[in-house]
Amino acid sequence: MDENNLHECAENDRAAHQVMEEAFKHVDSNSIATLGITGFADAFQRACKALFQHAEEEENDHYKKLSAALTPLQRSELATEYMKARSRSPSRPHPSAPDSGGLGQKLMHKIVKPVDDVVNKFRDHVPLKYQHAHVDAV
Repeated sequence: MDENNLHECAENDRAAHQVMEEAFKHVDSNSIATLGITGFADAFQRACKALFQHAEEEENDHYKKLSAALTPLQRSELATEYMKARSRSPSRPHPSAPDSGGLGQKLMHKIVKPVDDVVNKFRDHVPLKYQHAHVDAV
């Protein structure tokens, strides 16, 4: 978004992602035993609320602004990049896995990827809300 003169949207997204990451890490690192049923439910509700608010803002505001700033070819290329990344990404995140980009992360990736691949063969992706033209069609 920064490269398309949407710096404010990009900053907003980074801040929202930080809030969501902290909220979900709080939920992941606790349980009903540590927070009590009400505390855990409140923490989970706060995390979900942050996610839903951010998703709504992206759908109703940021997506429209970015779409208007891009050419049809750029939109198609981004859609193609997304579909390729979607096919390679795990269906479930691994929040406790190393996130440094170093040797630890590469090693964990080698260990976990085969398991993720097997699980992903037996699942369906969420259907796309928007259909995209292929780059070759533009």
